[in-house]
Formats: sequence, C-alpha cells, structure tokens
Amino acid sequence: MGLGHQQSSESFQAFLELLNSDPDPNVRAEAANSLSKYGQSKLE
Repeated sequence: MGLGHQQSSESFQAFLELLNSDPDPNVRAEAANSLSKYGQSKLE
C-alpha cells in the first residue's frame, strides 16, 4: 500500500497486475486501494 504514495508508472502497472492476477482477495483489495490514490487522470 505504501507504493500508492510513491506514484510512478511502474508501481501503477504492478498494482494492475496484482489486481488482475493475484489469487489472494486481500492482496487484490490492497492493490485496488492503492490504485485509488492515483486519481482519475491515470485511468484515462
């Protein structure tokens, strides 16, 4: 979750990969929470 504060394209990509492929729902939830810190502009 700390990477959500260290915003970079590499960490954004890592969170997306975790969100889409990690079998642990807790890991996916933390990845989603961290991605939410990036704001709308990264999603467009």
